[in-house]
Amino acid sequence: TVFAVATADSVLVYNTQSSRPVLYITSIHYSPITDIAWSSDGRFLTATSSDGYITITEFLEGELGERLPEEEWPQCAKPKNTTWRATLQAAAAMEE
Repeated sequence: TVFAVATADSVLVYNTQSSRPVLYITSIHYSPITDIAWSSDGRFLTATSSDGYITITEFLEGELGERLPEEEWPQCAKPKNTTWRATLQAAAAMEE
C-alpha cells in the first residue's frame, strides 16, 4: 500500500513496507500546501497551495505497484465528484 502525506512545504510518499518515504517532494510552492489528492488510477498525485497553484506529479504505470481495483476500495476512498477525474484526464491528454 502506498500513501502520501503533506506538510506545509513538502509531500512525502510512503510504502507501508518501509518506515522511510520512497519519495520526498519539497520546494514546489511559495505558500503552504493546502491539500493533496491521488487520481483514481494512482498515476497522478496533485498538491495545491494557498498561492493558488497546483502541482501534478505523474508516475509511470506500475512504478508504485499494482492498482487496487475500484470495486475493492473502501467507501471512504471512492471519488465523490467527477470534476477531479475530468481534470486529470484533460491534463494527461495535453501531454500526449
